[in-house]
Amino acid sequence: MAAPSNFKRVLTYLQKSSQSTPILADFSQSIVDYYVTNGDICSVYPRLENKKLILFPPEPKKSVKIKRPSFCPFHNLTSELASQLSNDVKQRGVDVGVCVLLESHDGLVLLTRRSDHMRTFPRVWVTPGGHIENNETLHEACFRELKEETGLTVTSDMCQGSEVNILALWESTFPTKLSRGLPKRHHVVIYLLAQLDNPYTSEYLNKHIVLDPQEVSACAWINNDLVKDIVEQGNEEMKDIGKGHLDHYQQKTFRAITTNIDGTISQEDISTKRLTTTCPEESKDIERVSTGSKYALQEWLTVKECNT
Repeated sequence: MAAPSNFKRVLTYLQKSSQSTPILADFSQSIVDYYVTNGDICSVYPRLENKKLILFPPEPKKSVKIKRPSFCPFHNLTSELASQLSNDVKQRGVDVGVCVLLESHDGLVLLTRRSDHMRTFPRVWVTPGGHIENNETLHEACFRELKEETGLTVTSDMCQGSEVNILALWESTFPTKLSRGLPKRHHVVIYLLAQLDNPYTSEYLNKHIVLDPQEVSACAWINNDLVKDIVEQGNEEMKDIGKGHLDHYQQKTFRAITTNIDGTISQEDISTKRLTTTCPEESKDIERVSTGSKYALQEWLTVKECNT
């Protein structure tokens, strides 16, 4: 949903040590690079304070992982390319987004497909989410976005143990790669995990789905096997970019709820290959699961394995 007229963006602030003062993250600086000199992942302690997301040094039992892809434009941005960024872009800072990985009581995860006309990531499958409005908590923001996009009303009380926890953070860039153009947007995306209690199964929730065609063209509940296919066969780090890496899947198709031109919804069987396709280097973007969503799904699999 479009931000209200009085909306003030939540920006990212960085703090490297407990003695230092948080500083506003620079648009052209990789967040991960600020904390580590090698690798694409590190741990931080994220906290939302006074309309700021502050990434503190990790603390025992409070740290979460933040990751970027190896092809992150900000990690690979040369000084020459950085000089080509417009002043408006340079002064944006690093925005904050929030997404919810919603797990039904029968163990399925909800993905939505962004509408064709969206300015960023059109027709890309993601977990529901968006911006944080004034005075919202992370929970309130993700559940509001879920409601706006899918019509589903979810609260913390509907979750197991009434808990909604941070699953992971992702350093997101648009466009995704330098081969696709200079960066225009830089986000830290916070993925929250909401595991629903009985009776909130996928079948129960499907009865209440009302998709907003301005934002979402489809949604689908995906099972554990399909998540594994997305994570393993849609590996963005592999060289065969722009294609599904394998043609054999644990299931050939998945059932999705789609929006029609007249605003009504219907059900459609979609090829699994669309979810394992990866972002092309230069040509027009294609239907796929976003790299950040794949990372969140991978972290969800890890949580499931630890709980079994």
